[in-house]
Amino acid sequence: MHGKEPKRMQKKVQVIARDAIEPLHWVNIEGALHELGTVKSFARVPALAEFIPSHTGVAMSWVHLSGGQELAAHRHEERGMVLVCEGTGEVFGDIERPLAAGDAVLVTPGCLHGFRGTGDGFWGISMQFNGSSFYDSLETPRITFESSPSRPVERLLARNDARIAAFSRSELVELVKDPDGLDAAVREGLLQCLQTWSDFFQRLLHLRAALTTDHDQQRVAIEHLTEELGHNDNLREQSGGRHAACTDSILQAAMHWFKHAMMVGSDHERTLLMHLVLEASGEIFFKQASAVFADMPYFREHGDDDGDHAAYGVDLLRRAPASLMPALEQTLEEGWDMMTVLCDRMAQLARA
Repeated sequence: MHGKEPKRMQKKVQVIARDAIEPLHWVNIEGALHELGTVKSFARVPALAEFIPSHTGVAMSWVHLSGGQELAAHRHEERGMVLVCEGTGEVFGDIERPLAAGDAVLVTPGCLHGFRGTGDGFWGISMQFNGSSFYDSLETPRITFESSPSRPVERLLARNDARIAAFSRSELVELVKDPDGLDAAVREGLLQCLQTWSDFFQRLLHLRAALTTDHDQQRVAIEHLTEELGHNDNLREQSGGRHAACTDSILQAAMHWFKHAMMVGSDHERTLLMHLVLEASGEIFFKQASAVFADMPYFREHGDDDGDHAAYGVDLLRRAPASLMPALEQTLEEGWDMMTVLCDRMAQLARA
């Protein structure tokens, strides 16, 4: 008596559309929901599951992250591989590298890694080698997420918070904190410097909008320009239009550093300078100055509104590739250094 013969595969060609595979977008691990992007396991389609010989132990899934979407840093105790098929992204964790179609990411057991889509995102094939994918059993997924992964952009934002805190103790901010120290002469000197900077800031807004090429960043740049357009004229009108441009060489040099940075920097560097440095420093200053310039709506309006402008850049920078972070960190430090020089000089000139 012979044993049962194995099922013979029919001789035919099949095409299984990616859209035909049921997607998985979230996984619940110990009560915490974790976003996966899109995972389409081959095991969910019988024809695909049966086609891969079981003795190989290979399990495959389509995976997708849209632009800016992230699979958070995690570990698993088995080998895995991701083949990038189309689009762009990046891997971060123990290694930080941009990814493009044709790249293979090899992950050994225990390594910390996560993925992020850049541009329009990417599609890839995720492979495991013990017969099932990480999420085939939703009750016991074979993956451990880090509770607080260290991401390059978060380190950048943390450093920016430290520079904001330092700027809040700068000479210019301290000057407007003390209403008694702002006599008529100091007030006039400060308004002259602020008018000079406000006029120059309009040029920076136009430069950024004209030179930015990334679609999302250009949209934000144009919206920002539209909202800020003419604010320098508002200041001039409210102060009586009596202030000539300040030609102090230190002040002019600091302002022109920002002009040069806008002209030669990347889209992400322009975004960083405009929102994390210029708008963030403006928010601090105007919140303090609105009390001592209570008779001028210009100061109150900027103190109320600029917090939103500073936040615009954060969302855009979260999409920046990890490979750009060293350059962005350097630009951040240089930008704050120059902003401090510029504002300290305003305070010195106002007191002179």
